[in-house]
Amino acid sequence: MSPSQRATRGDERPIPPPREYLLRAEQDQRARVAAPASAVVEPPVDRLPAPLQRLHLWAEAQPQLEEAQGSAKVAIVSLLAGIDAEAARERLDAAGGSIRSAVSA
Repeated sequence: MSPSQRATRGDERPIPPPREYLLRAEQDQRARVAAPASAVVEPPVDRLPAPLQRLHLWAEAQPQLEEAQGSAKVAIVSLLAGIDAEAARERLDAAGGSIRSAVSA
């Protein structure tokens, strides 16, 4: 596909090609705290699929969890959407508790 055939945004700037890596500046912005290797999955989270268990452990390791008053869902939405805990809680309520819907809102 030639550059002239590339899709554009609404303001006519070309959409950049996809990439599978982050630039160093982006890595600094997206720095996150990893879940501790010794983290234990406790009930009822242990009944979730493994990817969701890892997501829950990751959320618990984030400093935003304290701001979210212990709610992993609120912390996840806050981190992924880049908003504060109160706004994340409001989005979750509006989305019926769905993290995916709250983040994409």
